[in-house]
Amino acid sequence: MCRAAGQYDANNPAYPLHKCDIYRSKDAGRILEQLMEKGSSLPWRETLFQATGESKLDGSAMRDYFRPLEEWLRNENLRTQEYVGWEIGNLCFIVGLGNIGMLIRLWILGITASVVLCELTGDHICEVEERYPVNVTEYSWRNATLRGYKWCMVFPPRCSFYTVKAVQVPEIVEKYETRVVKKCCPGFSENMKHDACVPCMKCFEEPAETKADAYAIQVFVEMIALMVRSINYF
Repeated sequence: MCRAAGQYDANNPAYPLHKCDIYRSKDAGRILEQLMEKGSSLPWRETLFQATGESKLDGSAMRDYFRPLEEWLRNENLRTQEYVGWEIGNLCFIVGLGNIGMLIRLWILGITASVVLCELTGDHICEVEERYPVNVTEYSWRNATLRGYKWCMVFPPRCSFYTVKAVQVPEIVEKYETRVVKKCCPGFSENMKHDACVPCMKCFEEPAETKADAYAIQVFVEMIALMVRSINYF
């Protein structure tokens, strides 16, 4: 789709894959339409071949897309002399069950990425108050008109009557509360494992919003790479 949109050219450095933008591209939309309109009526390999001319999936495009991020992480490791990421080892030790090892590793990465395993320890840690929003359900009394029925000499033998009654109505209100959190003192920042405060060399050279969380990015990249590898097992 990136080639069809004119956003990617392997021989032209001005059009790298990681800058591909197919938004509002009619040519890319036609390819996507061909893939979607088949639904489950055809095997996915045949559908892919009809749309793109290829019937195999590999991780080369995904690896090329994340190559700038991978190079940045490698340079950060060399600059800080700190290893970002971890090695779990080869879990595919059961012959014929390679997919199980891959799925186990994906599961471990997903759990590790979603749970904070470390907290700040050591020196240069300050306690600061932080305001955060919370949703609180409050109840208020309001008059409501309720409809009831009683027997009467008509057909059908049921007549309506109305009463006004005070009822409690729930309402979600956003409020702010304050909590004390541990953060690095001015002039220090968290290391890539988020368990200690280290001197910040670039605190005053670049805005805080431009600093990337290399540890979280590495987890994301490894999950993508493992998902692509697992495709090749099927």
